[in-house]
Amino acid sequence: MLNQYKLDVKRKALGKDLYDKVIIHTKLIESDYFGLQFTDTHNVEQWLDATKSIKKQRKTGPPYTFRFRVKFYTSDPRNLHEELTRYLFVLQLKDDIRTGKLDCPSGSDVELTALSMQ
Repeated sequence: MLNQYKLDVKRKALGKDLYDKVIIHTKLIESDYFGLQFTDTHNVEQWLDATKSIKKQRKTGPPYTFRFRVKFYTSDPRNLHEELTRYLFVLQLKDDIRTGKLDCPSGSDVELTALSMQ
């Protein structure tokens, strides 16, 4: 979602240190829904643990590559108050449907496309 944004962190930085820098960069207020994800050496997607050092969580690198993603979906979209948060949710949903992570029932794809264009 951030498209190749590069950040420098200290050698012993915690996951929280990197996450906080991303939140400052994006100016995101409703940050509790999001997290940083990486692919481990077994090709499994993992969430960066805010309380642990980045170096201990990643076996390869630096440089490290992380993806800024929705970690927690809300059951009620009206809980999303900020336009940026809603926009990032839409981007994530579109990507998850496109990649097959989320199933989109037949016919709903047209409705979702129309809603996202509003």
